[in-house]
Amino acid sequence: MARRPQPGSVDSMGGSAFLRHSDGPFGDAGYTGSKERAVVELPFHAGITTSSGHIHAGSMVSLADTSATRRAVELVDMPVAVSISTQTVGNVQEGTLRSESTVAHPGRTLVVVTTRVTADGGKLLALVNSSHFVQQTDQGKYGCNH
Repeated sequence: MARRPQPGSVDSMGGSAFLRHSDGPFGDAGYTGSKERAVVELPFHAGITTSSGHIHAGSMVSLADTSATRRAVELVDMPVAVSISTQTVGNVQEGTLRSESTVAHPGRTLVVVTTRVTADGGKLLALVNSSHFVQQTDQGKYGCNH
């Protein structure tokens, strides 16, 4: 029986971190973040490609969701993605993927994040917009404090 992947975890390492997954295609993803943006980089490998050797669109969306959620976590404790909209505009067969997320709207009950997925040299691969529901805190308040 195949082992189920464990949820990813983030370990701080001097201003950056590595997203660790016990199995799966994002095992080597590196994360850096700030108050303005979250960036996740992933080296190209066969586990994220289609049969033609191009990046699978689902891999781009998953990478974008990873950095968008990391960015939303900087504002609130437990954001839950409720909508993801993707426009795939390019593709590659080598290099490093980079997903950069910024908050477009830090609302009380909904955080909206814009993400750009690019390849080496800044080639645009996808534009992704996501909405993240903000759960109520233990104190009975909603939203972010920023």
